[in-house]
Amino acid sequence: CLTVIGVTRIVSLGSLTLAASLPVCLAVLGRWDIFPMAAVVMIVIFVKHRENIKRLFSGTEKRLGHRD
Repeated sequence: CLTVIGVTRIVSLGSLTLAASLPVCLAVLGRWDIFPMAAVVMIVIFVKHRENIKRLFSGTEKRLGHRD
């Protein structure tokens, strides 16, 4: 997450990366007991970030430290 932010300077991309990696990491660790909750959290985060996702695809998402 911090690496993504450091390389791209896009905070929302780092947040989305962390949200997507949580269920994957839990699956790798075999934590199937909390995997469903992590998947729900990931979906909620992606839904809340849908405007950011649109801007990411269009290339207009703001970067950390850049002014308008």
